Parts: sequence; structure tokens; C-alpha cells
Amino acid sequence: MHILYMHQHFTTRLGYTGNRSYEFSKFLMERGHQVTMICSGIENEVDIEGIHCVPIRAANANPLTITKQSGYRRMLGFLNFVRVAKQVGRKLNKPDLVFSTHTPLTIGLAGLSLARHFDVPHVFEVRDLWPQALINLGVLKNPLVIAWIRHLERKIY
Repeated sequence: MHILYMHQHFTTRLGYTGNRSYEFSKFLMERGHQVTMICSGIENEVDIEGIHCVPIRAANANPLTITKQSGYRRMLGFLNFVRVAKQVGRKLNKPDLVFSTHTPLTIGLAGLSLARHFDVPHVFEVRDLWPQALINLGVLKNPLVIAWIRHLERKIY
């Protein structure tokens, strides 16, 4: 099975953030599946231990520096990643499944769009409870933004 895997903050064991997507990709490949990863980055397409990585220049590839940005700038970056991921993903070979994982929640929009484009199933992995975690931490306070993100939550989850 060919799996189009989408994780904006993909990294290997050598990275500085969680590498769950890397480990899960390796697990899938050990069972005979082919994995193509769409992620943030500036490199050209590259194979990393058999994972075909398609880095795109969108948003911020470093999740640690994103926290220094305003919520508005972060959201613009996340939505830009969605836009570019959809454009790039449509040019790839048809997968049998689209698998997207967050954070951010918005990556589910790209996953849904590409699954529809290829007419294949979409699996969305929930790793953080967005937007509830952001509301609880006081990061999201604007009622209009909360309503919009709750709408995204219902659509994607």
C-alpha cells in the first residue's frame, strides 16, 4: 500500500522535536508499505531511510521557533502550509491512503482535500486536543476565532 503521510513538523531521531511520524513510517515500511511524507522544509525531495520526503517551503519548519510568533502569524503560516501541501500533493503519484497528523489541526484540511482529490480514505491522527488545549492555556480568547477553529475541529475530527 502507498501511504501519503502528512506531518508539518516531521523529523528523524536526529531532530529536536518528537519523531513519532518517523518511527511510524519505519513501522509501516517494515510491513511492506511505501511512505511518501509531505512536511515543512527547504530541501529538495529526498529519501530518508526509505521514506520519500517531499519538503515544502511553507510556514515554519521549526516548531520551536513558531511559539515566538503571534497567534495570527502562526495561523497564517499553518494555512499557507495547507495551501502549498495541497498543490504539491496533487502532483504526486496516487496513494492508497492519506494519513495526516497534527499539530497543527489545519493539516487535516490538506489531508481531507488530497484524499478527495485521489478518491482514497483519509486517516487523521489526533495528537493534541485542539482547540481545547489552546483555550485552556489562554492562547485563544477571541470568540470568533474559537468558533472558526471549533468548526474546523468538527470537520476534520
